[in-house]
Amino acid sequence: MICGEQAEYGGYLELGFGPAKPRYPGALALNTARNCLAYVLRARNIRTLHLPSYLCGAVKNTCAELGVRATEYPIGQDFLPLPGLEPGPDEWVYLVNYYGQLGPEQAQALSERYGRRVIWDNVQAFFQSPCSGMDTIYTCRKFFGVPDGAYLFTDCRLKEPLERDESRERMTHLLGRADTGSANRFYGSYAENEERLETLPLRWMSRLTETLLGAIDYDWAAQRRNENYARLARELDGVNGLALHPPAGPYAYPLLLPKGEQVRKALQAKKVYVPLLWPEAAAAEHDPVGRAYARNILPLPVDQRYTPEDMERMLAILTPLLG
Repeated sequence: MICGEQAEYGGYLELGFGPAKPRYPGALALNTARNCLAYVLRARNIRTLHLPSYLCGAVKNTCAELGVRATEYPIGQDFLPLPGLEPGPDEWVYLVNYYGQLGPEQAQALSERYGRRVIWDNVQAFFQSPCSGMDTIYTCRKFFGVPDGAYLFTDCRLKEPLERDESRERMTHLLGRADTGSANRFYGSYAENEERLETLPLRWMSRLTETLLGAIDYDWAAQRRNENYARLARELDGVNGLALHPPAGPYAYPLLLPKGEQVRKALQAKKVYVPLLWPEAAAAEHDPVGRAYARNILPLPVDQRYTPEDMERMLAILTPLLG
């Protein structure tokens, strides 16, 4: 309860699942990953941030809105910054843990290389533990059926108080799909929610999202993701243009194909929906690796909704398209 609020007793029962068990009780629980970045930029008074070209536009927009100078750097095939990135003494580096492929040891080494002026993006690596002393951002809705929510590990603090967000009006697509089983029917509501999230002010995580997250069996979700990823890896590692290692509780199985764009369209026609992540990066002429990855990596779903049998059915659809 927020300090100063009057408690209510009695009346009808609210949505509740028992005592909350958050995955990261030591983190700052905010409303979006974008606002986790805004929190750090404001609290640390960062004026220049180096970003990978292979990235979503929301990060760049956040910098622009806060008057932070953003410069872009290219990545190599191993997802790491190419040599030549040399931030100045008051400049920070934004590093992305793409598909959970950069482990804690690499994160620590990169932090030391850049003078510990690093913001670590674990948006695609929810189950990877944060590194000590490093500002680390997580999102919730890319891994679980929640309308919003993000976690931030940092030792900096904003001085001004924050309000708590409210999420009830951003639940239509989740409730609709749960009630009908149809994603297509409520895709418009989902898209509207994504647009709303881009403009949300910096706030604490809503009670509703906290309640939903507190009811999740995280160990089970991670194990199911591990099993599904392993099944796809056994079949696809041999044709994958990426040399992968299995992350903990993976976000997706990233399959890099020479003609990934065409395969994505063919999969969509068969109701296998594989997103085009970060379409802005697909046009980054100065970053050939990031451009190719944006266009041709297929993030195949491995999340906890699915069983290994579902992976077999998806492989039966995908395999004929690989020839």
